[in-house]
Amino acid sequence: HLPKTVTNDPLSEVRVSCVQPDMVKGWFKGQKRVVFTMWETTELPDRFADRLAQFDQVIVPCLHNVELFSQYHDNVGLVPLGIDPKIWKPCPAPKNKKFRFVAGGSSWQRKGLDLVVKAFEALDVVGAELVLKIPPTVKGEAPVISSPNIKVVDSWLTVAEEYDLYATADCFVAATRGEGFGLMPLQAIAMGIPTIMADNTGHSDFIDLASIRIPSMPTPANHPAVWNKGNWHEVDVPELSRAMVWAMDEKIEMRERAKWSATEAAKMTWAKSA
Repeated sequence: HLPKTVTNDPLSEVRVSCVQPDMVKGWFKGQKRVVFTMWETTELPDRFADRLAQFDQVIVPCLHNVELFSQYHDNVGLVPLGIDPKIWKPCPAPKNKKFRFVAGGSSWQRKGLDLVVKAFEALDVVGAELVLKIPPTVKGEAPVISSPNIKVVDSWLTVAEEYDLYATADCFVAATRGEGFGLMPLQAIAMGIPTIMADNTGHSDFIDLASIRIPSMPTPANHPAVWNKGNWHEVDVPELSRAMVWAMDEKIEMRERAKWSATEAAKMTWAKSA
């Protein structure tokens, strides 16, 4: 989606590195140094904060990150992420024997998938199932899953396979503890899938497109390896369970209302980001 007026040239006047600040390889003398990055809690780790002064500009994808990174740098810009509407387009409602919730992400804990499991298992209903999509690289975070109606997909998927998985959902659940943006729920919304979203961090920038928004409270970030400084946010499990019941009870109406959200989500494109 790079505009035709822009060329990728290692000797350009401006160097934009789209990685974490501690992963930037370097730059040539005289280049304007820009880093496009993000973070999910209320405080930056030292390996981020200690390197930001090297850059002339920091670009982030959500208002939460503008506020966060502005505590460490005086030139922070906002560029939201987006979707390709040619890929993430409305799908027909699935014809599932059981009402299917789908959730997923790159971390069991930060994405709140453990909370989704607790909320689902608290439903105590026969006619529902939960599918969780997680990459095979995440180890040691999975909660104990006791319900036979919960399935975990932990293999790599192509974009087409990911779309097909989402398309089986009667409702997508995004109960994250923190986001730089939140592509998965935006993709689901663009498909016309009713979506439950935690109202925090990157999600808050497009929370109006959610079918059901769930408030979340700041809690100390306690991931064993990565997100362990400052606060992230945690949804109330009984509140999430009630939202899931509501999604089941109002299945037809929610699918109809989700058509408007899909139209709005289709305007949040990678072309616009570029």
